[in-house]
Amino acid sequence: MFSNIPPRQRHIMANSMPFKCCQPQCAYRFTRKDDCISHEQVLALVVLIIIFMIIPLLYRLSCTALLEASLFVVPELLGNIIFSLTDSGKSCLPHVAVVCKAFREPALDAIYWSVGFNEFFLCLGPDVVAYESMGEVDTLELKRALEHRDWTALLSYGRRVRNISYPCKEGVLRCQIQDNIYEALARSPVIHIFPRLLSLLLKGTPPIVNVHTFLCSPCLQSVTLDTSDIPGGAVPVLQEIASSCPNVLHFCCIGGQRLTEGALCNIICQWQRLEELIFPPLYRRSIIHLGGLLSLRRLFLYLTPGEKWVQDNLHWELKTLSELRIYAVPGPSICVAALPLIFHNVESTSPMMSLDHLEIQTLGREGRWTASDAISAIVRSPSRSVSAKSLKSLVMFVGSDFASPQPSDWDEATNLLTAFTNLRTFQVPLCSSIKLGLSRSQLFRLLQSWPLVEDIHIRLDTPLTIYDLLDIVSLYPCLKRFNVNVSFTMKNVTSLSEDQDILFPNNAVTFLCLLWEGSTDQQELVMSHDAHAVATLLLSMFPCLQFIGYADYIDKGNREVLRQITHPSWVDVMSAVHRMHSESKRIFGVHRGPGTTGDDEAFLPRIAAVCKTFRDPALDALYWTVGFNKFFLCLGRDVMTYEASGQADVLRMRRALETDDWRILMSYGQRVRNLSYPCKEDPSQCQIQHDIYEALAQSPALHVFPRLLSLTLKDIPPVIEVQSFLCAPSLQTITMHVGDVPGDVVPVLDNIASSCPNVLYFRCIGGEKLPEDALYSALCRWLRLRELLMPSLYRKSITILGDLPCLRRIWLCVSHNERWIQARIPWSLKTLDELRIYAFGDPGVCDVALPLIFQTTKPTPSMTSLRHLQVHILGITDRWTMHDAITVIVRAPSESASAKSLESLEIFLETGIASTEASNWEDAIELLAAFQNLKTFKILPGSSRSMLGISKNQLIRLLRSWPLIEDIDFRLDIPLNIHDLVYIIALSQQLQRFKVNVSIAMEDVTSLDQDQDSAFPQNTVTSLCLLWEGCEDQHSVTRNDIQVIARLLFKLTPSLDNISYADHSGGGASTLGTPPSWTDVMSVVRELQSEYK
Repeated sequence: MFSNIPPRQRHIMANSMPFKCCQPQCAYRFTRKDDCISHEQVLALVVLIIIFMIIPLLYRLSCTALLEASLFVVPELLGNIIFSLTDSGKSCLPHVAVVCKAFREPALDAIYWSVGFNEFFLCLGPDVVAYESMGEVDTLELKRALEHRDWTALLSYGRRVRNISYPCKEGVLRCQIQDNIYEALARSPVIHIFPRLLSLLLKGTPPIVNVHTFLCSPCLQSVTLDTSDIPGGAVPVLQEIASSCPNVLHFCCIGGQRLTEGALCNIICQWQRLEELIFPPLYRRSIIHLGGLLSLRRLFLYLTPGEKWVQDNLHWELKTLSELRIYAVPGPSICVAALPLIFHNVESTSPMMSLDHLEIQTLGREGRWTASDAISAIVRSPSRSVSAKSLKSLVMFVGSDFASPQPSDWDEATNLLTAFTNLRTFQVPLCSSIKLGLSRSQLFRLLQSWPLVEDIHIRLDTPLTIYDLLDIVSLYPCLKRFNVNVSFTMKNVTSLSEDQDILFPNNAVTFLCLLWEGSTDQQELVMSHDAHAVATLLLSMFPCLQFIGYADYIDKGNREVLRQITHPSWVDVMSAVHRMHSESKRIFGVHRGPGTTGDDEAFLPRIAAVCKTFRDPALDALYWTVGFNKFFLCLGRDVMTYEASGQADVLRMRRALETDDWRILMSYGQRVRNLSYPCKEDPSQCQIQHDIYEALAQSPALHVFPRLLSLTLKDIPPVIEVQSFLCAPSLQTITMHVGDVPGDVVPVLDNIASSCPNVLYFRCIGGEKLPEDALYSALCRWLRLRELLMPSLYRKSITILGDLPCLRRIWLCVSHNERWIQARIPWSLKTLDELRIYAFGDPGVCDVALPLIFQTTKPTPSMTSLRHLQVHILGITDRWTMHDAITVIVRAPSESASAKSLESLEIFLETGIASTEASNWEDAIELLAAFQNLKTFKILPGSSRSMLGISKNQLIRLLRSWPLIEDIDFRLDIPLNIHDLVYIIALSQQLQRFKVNVSIAMEDVTSLDQDQDSAFPQNTVTSLCLLWEGCEDQHSVTRNDIQVIARLLFKLTPSLDNISYADHSGGGASTLGTPPSWTDVMSVVRELQSEYK
């Protein structure tokens, strides 16, 4: 830049500059005015300035690129986030549209995956399209003409729509679209506004015919037509769609009105690639055209009396069908006439040669039919057709009005069912009060005809035994789900567990249905060790077992037992099975098979040889629980052996114990944690010879089981000097079957108590009472006791309870003849956390006992830390009403110091108690309101007919008194509605499980779902109890309504995980299995939750 300046002037200018360059290659620096700068320095300075100017721009560009890259990487996540915004209200769509301008296409695809036709136009913004309130119906109106930018936005979003509902998603025409919108669409610059549309739900017809094409797309695959809301103009609309959309694969026709024969035939002719046809109206021409659909795979039919094609004896031709579902109204009589025509029994041609799944439901009532006749009528035609060879799944839903015949009446049905030789699934779910009269031999005959069967679900009048189940499993190795009622007894457990020679067959059974043979059998199982024993046997027989079903097969008597003291239940057994599975996987890394379970003592010597290289934790798992007699089998049969001796086996010692024997005995003895004496089951089944006890008396170790944690005592050792082998300083849990222990138990318990000072849990089982001196002596030594279950309490033992500083849990059985009740002895339990009371007789015993336990008459407070209270009333007379019983139960706790600390209150009542009107519940409501920190409140009557008569206002008063409530479970005489549910969820923000019967009516659902101004409260509710307002209301609900209900529930309770209905359904229980059911609703809710996640 100095080239035009003379040399001398350049010199003068250089000397006058504030920079000086000492050397050509010197570092850049600011100096005094006699310094100079080089050309390179000037160039570097310019570059530096440019760099500082470009950095912010590069930063913005890099952030944008990063944002776009992130959107490209996680478009589904961003789309789901914005979909939740659009789901919260239609007014959010314009804002979302603005935000989404920088988004990539995948995100927008997720946003507009499913939309209502009216909602779609909101993407244009409120300045173009707006809602206007017009009384009960809103109006969608175009405020100005569409400009170029509007068309650009409309088409940009329109090509991302996959599923559309016309006119709206909810299914009820609550919004009227003005004609100016249709007129504007008629001038669309493109042929299809939704060019990528996959699914269309049509519940109305556009008023302008020449714009039918906006509902069409070459990509359209699924069309659902609701004829109940479509007037006569639907025929040209449907014909236009059929001609413009040739690739439709699924067509569903719902609603009460039938399409005309011409319209249906035109549709079938146009859609030659149709794969699924649901509930079409049946005519002669349409049936003929069905034979020309070479891709048809699924067909759902309604069969009603008076079908013209049945009267005309028209035969079907369905060669490619793989699934057929038939809903017969009113019952099997229509099947007798229609099924031979569908299955083409009378002609030589072979229709439906590839039929895999057949499901037939009888939805009506025909009392003259028996269960065997109904099933014979249903399967007669399929069994005589060529479909019998291809059929893999046969499901029949037979109504509850069909009588159950005798086994001799099932011969025809059995003969017909044997024709399905390739059957994998056979299900006949009936009402729980109806059972099939099949005999054992008839069932085995069916199974012999189905060698590949995997899933069976039937109810037998006479349950199978566990030995029948073992025979079935051994014959059919493919069986996975055996949902047939099998009777189970503790004698089975004893005999199978002690049979050393039995080898259970290999199988893959994951599901069983078991029930106790009688209520007394179940009442004998009280503690978790018995559940562990049952689980051990079941896991030995069925190593892949995952679930035990029992509810459907429990009669009324057994159901009462379940609500009482019956413990463990099959839930406890299954929990033990799952724990064993987890432990097995942790140690062995595989599922344990038959004969390899760590708890099957018959294989202990074999396992001991295999486990020599195992570390101690593996052996600890193998010998976690063992019976005293079977423990000695680890010595081998040359030392110990079983010998049959009459009704009981005898454990004999064949030779004296040597040093190696003691080493083995002590090695395995130190790994035993839970011990049952003399055995795990019935003590009468095994007799231990006297010389074994004498040998143990010479043990070189002080304790044979030095690490023992749990002891179950069912007998007294005959040699008192060796009682110490049942003791260990580590012992923490003692369970005594008092009714089974003969002789004097006082010295035995006293010896154990003195040798085991660290006992934490003491449980008494049986009808006999433990002597007062024995219990008192033991309690005086067990100062660290935490749990005391079912003790027989006296004056001295009640006094000592107040001196146990660690006592947290007590279970009591009380009756009017208790001496401490008659003597009015007050309690003093300062540290108790859980109290469970089983009152025998009527609630009157609580009126006497609870004031003594809660010490309401004394100034010294008792149980100030009590958090859980359960009261079981076993035996109620007719003179007690519901509100009187609950008032008596809660009066003493509500007036005590425990009212402030109580978090869980559960009351179990037997049947036979009457409910009362709301006005009689005021005293009970006032008492219940005293539990201000309550989190769980349950009142479970023994029958669904016993319901609480409290009003909605009284319930709201209770909820306002319980701000921390999380779990509520009781039945109201007058159910709540959906609006009450919304209010309660807003009121109780901590609520998680609300199992109070709520009646659902579609009118309420529709009004609430379409209310644009409603904002549902945030909540964490996971469980609800819902029922239809009436059976008629349920039958009128369509599949699309299921979507509406599920969508509303998802909006209202986003965390919903369970809908219960069985206990609250009353007389409508038999209709819950017919579609649509709450199971269907819950499935859709889970789908919405998955999409949201």
